[in-house]
Amino acid sequence: MSNKIDHSSPRNSSQKAPRRRTAYLKEIVLPSDEHRFVGRIYDLSIVAYSFETYEEMAQYPDCLYALNVNNVLSALTRRMESLNHVADTLWLEDRFVVEPNLPVTRYEWLNICADTFLMRYVSLFDCALLLVNEVFEANIRPQICSIKNLKKIGVSEAVVAVLKEMDSAISELRNERNERFHRGWEREYTTDDLSFKSSTAHEHRGMLMTGHDQFGRPIDQEKFFREGLVNLQRDFKKFSLLFVKKLNMLYYVLEDEFEVRFSPKFNDEATGFGIKQKLGR
Repeated sequence: MSNKIDHSSPRNSSQKAPRRRTAYLKEIVLPSDEHRFVGRIYDLSIVAYSFETYEEMAQYPDCLYALNVNNVLSALTRRMESLNHVADTLWLEDRFVVEPNLPVTRYEWLNICADTFLMRYVSLFDCALLLVNEVFEANIRPQICSIKNLKKIGVSEAVVAVLKEMDSAISELRNERNERFHRGWEREYTTDDLSFKSSTAHEHRGMLMTGHDQFGRPIDQEKFFREGLVNLQRDFKKFSLLFVKKLNMLYYVLEDEFEVRFSPKFNDEATGFGIKQKLGR
């Protein structure tokens, strides 16, 4: 079965069609646990295997502090790692592009990829706030953990400055996330999303759509799909690499704060598990 689409639009004759960018960007793998602060916390978390129960472990403030920080840090690194799974949905093998063996239409695939990326990317900042909350032992409820409330309890200016930079880095995509999830707005993936969406809906149902898009170009679902993937790849690389940079800055300024708080607990003659195990200074 064949369907035909032709847009009778002034743009066909008076406006030049935008250039399609369909060459894949170089794929990246985002680091999640390379910073020495992450390694330090992971190493300390091994102490959990020394206890049979949480109650037994909680008797030692040094162990409790290290493991509490490890819990929120692990959530943050897992969320960062999950972005690499998003990347796997954007850097597809050619067989999925040329012969779309996808469970949804090509247009819907891009929508799902964008939803996943936006939610997981923006939540990285929330995870970072919770990490600061735990390192500083602020005990702020997660629902109200914010830069403003962290500042109220005395978080250092250096940490606040980095958090503000991180907040600024995600602001553009946070706005898009809010528009998409709270107001139903959809981003445009190609130079002609109307033709792309319509043609791929027919394609998914085994009906070839022919004709021309609003710029007079022959309908080409493969080119549309590649164009949409590349647009998402560009945002993924730009914003993800920026956040990795800011996150490493945060780890750097949290290192000293963690050690200042952990060391006295570790070396406490009465309650330090470290000193009890003859590991203290």
